[in-house]
Amino acid sequence: MVFKGTAIPNLIIEVAGIMICIFSLITMRHGSPRRSKAKPYMTAAFSCMLAYNLCLLFLELSQAATEGRWKHGVLMVGFGTYLFPLIAAYIISLLVAVMLSNTQKQGRHLFTALTILMGLETAALLAAQLTGNLVLADETGKFSYGAASSLGFIVTSVFMTVDLILILRMGQNITLRQRIAFIAYLSLPMVSVLFRWFCPGVYIVALSTCVSMLILLVVIVEEQSKSLRRQELDNEQLKVDLMLGQIQPHFLFNVLYVIQEICLIDAETASKAISDFSRYLRHNMDSLSINRPIPFREELEHVKHYVSLQQLRFGDALDVRYELECTDFELPTLTLQPLVENAIRYGVRKSKDGEGTVTIRTQDFPDYYEVHVIDDGPGFIPDQLPDDGISHTGIKNVRERLRRICNGELKVVSELDHGTDAAIILPK
Repeated sequence: MVFKGTAIPNLIIEVAGIMICIFSLITMRHGSPRRSKAKPYMTAAFSCMLAYNLCLLFLELSQAATEGRWKHGVLMVGFGTYLFPLIAAYIISLLVAVMLSNTQKQGRHLFTALTILMGLETAALLAAQLTGNLVLADETGKFSYGAASSLGFIVTSVFMTVDLILILRMGQNITLRQRIAFIAYLSLPMVSVLFRWFCPGVYIVALSTCVSMLILLVVIVEEQSKSLRRQELDNEQLKVDLMLGQIQPHFLFNVLYVIQEICLIDAETASKAISDFSRYLRHNMDSLSINRPIPFREELEHVKHYVSLQQLRFGDALDVRYELECTDFELPTLTLQPLVENAIRYGVRKSKDGEGTVTIRTQDFPDYYEVHVIDDGPGFIPDQLPDDGISHTGIKNVRERLRRICNGELKVVSELDHGTDAAIILPK
C-alpha cells in the first residue's frame, strides 16, 4: 500500500472516530440508565457514525492499495459516507423533537415533518448518485467526488438548522447544560468546515461530529440519570405518603368493630370479611415495593376487597356497579382505590340520606384507556376543597403517580347536586 497526501492524518482521524463510537456504544449498553429516553436514539446515531467512519477507512485503504480495487464496492461505500451521516443527523433531530415536545401530538407532528424531510434528502442523494454527480470511480476503482459533492454537507446542515431553530424556540423544556450540549453538537461540525479550507482533504468534519456527539451523550445521560434518581426518590416518598393516607385509624377501627359484631351472628360472613381485610392491608403494604404499572385486574381486586368491607358497614345504602368495557391494561398501583374511597366518603355518604351509587367504568379508545369512578352524591366545586379539617392529598398523590409512572392524567369533573366523575386517562 502507498499512502499519499492526507492519507495518514485521515487514517488517524478515522480510527479515532471508530474508537469514540465504540466507546459510546459500550457506555450506553452498560453505563446509561435503562429508562433513558435518549438511549435508543443515541445508540442508533453512534451506530451510523461508526458505519460512516468504517466507510471512510475502507475508502482510504482501497485508494492506498496498488491493486485489488473494486469499482462497485468503492461506489457503494462512497455513497455510504453521505448516507450514514444524514441518518445520524435525522436521528439526533428526532431526539431533539422528543425532548422538546410539550405534548404527544406536537411530538408526532415533528416526527412526521422530520421523516418527510429525511425522505426528500435521501431522494436527492440517490438522484445525484444515479446521475453520476456524487461519488465517482473509474474502472480501476480510483475514487473521486462529483460536481454535487457538497450536497452531503447541505443535507445534514438542514437537519442541524432545524435542530437549532427548535432549541431556540422550545429550549425551555430542557436544562441549560443540555441546551449547551446541543448547541456544541451543532457548532463543532460547522467550525470544522472552516478548518477544511486551510487543510483540504482532511476528514476533520467526521472527527468533530463524533466528538460533539460524545459531548452530547455525556451531558444527556448524566442529566437524565440525575432526573431519574430524583424521580425515583420522589416516587418512593409519594408511595409512603399515599400508604400513610390509606391506613386511616377510623377506617381500621370501624372495620374491626363490624367484624367483631358479625362474629357473634354469622361466622362465615365474618371469615370472608377477615379475608377481605387482610388482602386489603397486604395490597397496601405490597404497593410500597412496586414502582411500575400493574394489571388493572389486580387493582380492581383490591378495590373489591375495600368495597366489600364498606358494604358490611353501610349495607344497602352503598351500591357499587362495574361497567367494564375492557380490563386488559395496566395502571399504577393505589390509583383506583383512593378514587373509589373518595366517591364513597364524599359522594355517597355526604348525600342527604347517606345513600347512593358508585359506578366504576372502563373505556377503550384508539390511543388511550379511560377509567371512570362516578358517584351520584352532592358534588363540589373542583377548585374549592371542603373546609372539614381533613388533609385532601389523595387526589394530588394519584395525579402525581399517574404522571410519573405512566404519563397518565387524572381529570375530575363535578357539579353541585349532580355528583362527581373522576377519570383516569392512560396512554397506550
